[in-house]
Amino acid sequence: MKKCRCEFSAFLITLALLLILGGCATKAPVYRCSMTMEELAEQIRSSVGFGMMMAQPAEDLEAATGVKGEYFSEIAAYLPMRIGSDTLMIGKLAENVQMEIVEEALKAHLDNLIKTFETYLPEAYEMAKQGQIVHRGDYVMLVVSPDNDKAIALFEAAIQSET
Repeated sequence: MKKCRCEFSAFLITLALLLILGGCATKAPVYRCSMTMEELAEQIRSSVGFGMMMAQPAEDLEAATGVKGEYFSEIAAYLPMRIGSDTLMIGKLAENVQMEIVEEALKAHLDNLIKTFETYLPEAYEMAKQGQIVHRGDYVMLVVSPDNDKAIALFEAAIQSET
């Protein structure tokens, strides 16, 4: 009888610890942007020395870059107007879209940019090689610019964790 009581007590203690530790599990932070993607893109474009760029509508994004516009609930995309690798794409993922899929598509576009300029324009090639993909929560950015660090800092400042 004592053995059963000890086993039952051990079971209750284990169960209590699991409930306590389970309740302490960290949840992924939820991020919000303080402005629209278009406003954020404009802020970054005006602060970073991009070359001539043209807005790319979401419905034409896949044809131009291979990145599906349907991946995003909101996107601001700017591609070079002339020969160059300057690129800025900032988006909030659509519901049920996995970040890994979007990052793969953005990486494929970046790899294509690098390959395009590999034997063509050395400056555009070097800038494309420095391109970066960053994300916070459901927000993602591909930036190829003369000052990626500044663009990333502006992105991160606008997209903050809710506390």
